[in-house]
Amino acid sequence: MLIQKHVVLEITFTDVVQSATSPVNVSVTVDAIPIAGRPKVTLATCTTSRIKPAAKVSWNLGALSDSVKISTNTVKHLDGTFTVSSSLIATPTVQMNQKIVQCLIRHVAMKEELKVDHKITVHYPPQLVSVTPFKDLSSAEVYQCEADANPAVTQFKWHSTHQTIPNDAIKTEGNKLYLLKLTSDLTGLYICEASNEYGKGMGSLYWQKGVGVTSRSVRDEPFSAGGGILLCAVFTIWGAVEFKKKDGSLRMCVDYRQLNSKTRKDAFPLPRIEETLDSLPGPPAMQCCFPSVQLHGVQHLGQHIH
Repeated sequence: MLIQKHVVLEITFTDVVQSATSPVNVSVTVDAIPIAGRPKVTLATCTTSRIKPAAKVSWNLGALSDSVKISTNTVKHLDGTFTVSSSLIATPTVQMNQKIVQCLIRHVAMKEELKVDHKITVHYPPQLVSVTPFKDLSSAEVYQCEADANPAVTQFKWHSTHQTIPNDAIKTEGNKLYLLKLTSDLTGLYICEASNEYGKGMGSLYWQKGVGVTSRSVRDEPFSAGGGILLCAVFTIWGAVEFKKKDGSLRMCVDYRQLNSKTRKDAFPLPRIEETLDSLPGPPAMQCCFPSVQLHGVQHLGQHIH
């Protein structure tokens, strides 16, 4: 899939050399939409094609300056012109989605620096799934399931831990759950499963009739909604896939690469002990530690004790 922004700038050499105009082609391209958690990819490439002398291409990355690397390549053609390509390379994250970066082009024929905006697009499975009350003109209590995902959620499924839905008291329409008869037998946990092509996420609510709760803070405690109390539990399954085991039950397998991409790696790994000992100056010294004997069991030279 190729996404391309193409800018053609007609440069007049009036301010530099009294001459005719010369076109400078500037393009920002994306080979494929990056997916959060996948290995390092090229987020975008800014290219100036066949101009002489070579243009200087750089980037204004803003908040992404610490997480994105820049790779620039210059090619000289037989006719003496140059093509300069500058690429953004990074491990895609959800936080990168919709971030604006700028490709900056400088050339001797340009009086001012040219800035080309580019909005980074990253695809990811549902991140946050929430279930909230929904105002409806009908007499039923309605709850709406919403999810943060890119592309948008394509399928919503509702489940209950204590009964099969839909039934004569409960119906579902897409991301909405309708409680048609507010009776005590509806008390229980209701789960909304939101999914797109990259994975699924789940949110849940616990409905109970007759709870004497009228007004509570959403941040501190559960809040009342009509005849019941709403408890929202939100969690996400990244790249989850269900497989059947030999006994017929389901087993869920999860791709943790997206989680690993968000884990900060140790910048100071432990050095090899052998190399550390070999680098010590002076007479060799060693300390042996065993669970069954006391520590510091080997005598050290006095000048080596601190």
